[in-house]
Amino acid sequence: MSYKEFCKKVSNIKEPAGGWKKRGFFSRSRKDNASNKDIIKSCVDLIPSQDNKVNGIDLFCGHGFTAKWTKKRYPHYNVMGVDIFKFADWDEPEDVDFFQCDVMDVLKIKNPPKFDFVITMNTLRSDKWDRDEYFLPWCKENTKYIISNAGNTIQGFTLKKRGEKGVKLYEVS
Repeated sequence: MSYKEFCKKVSNIKEPAGGWKKRGFFSRSRKDNASNKDIIKSCVDLIPSQDNKVNGIDLFCGHGFTAKWTKKRYPHYNVMGVDIFKFADWDEPEDVDFFQCDVMDVLKIKNPPKFDFVITMNTLRSDKWDRDEYFLPWCKENTKYIISNAGNTIQGFTLKKRGEKGVKLYEVS
């Protein structure tokens, strides 16, 4: 499946009766807990850009700053942001494809494109993610790298590089 086809499938995910807030547990992100441009540069520079076919996805993207900074630094990348909340900051998308939906619904789409990287900031902070049957297996199958401020280990991934302010780049083991 191509990146564009995947975007179309994600855009067709319908909000459940009762709204997104009824789905699972989560916390609303704050503008000041995201990374900065230097962190993205320090991590994404390791990802080769061949023939303008680099795909990235920011899962649990919040305001989308990290996705926007990545797209600004690498304008030839396809960059998508997904969060259960919609933020006003998305109205100036800077060529980032933003979608309001549950990330778990996105992970259930069959045959997604291969993503060169997944960004997930302020998400993988507990050992719950190492036991999750969807998120990390999906990442292991569908991406080369996870960019996160998680701890020093993510099951199935090897710490490749430490960026600034605690951000790390993990590669599929």
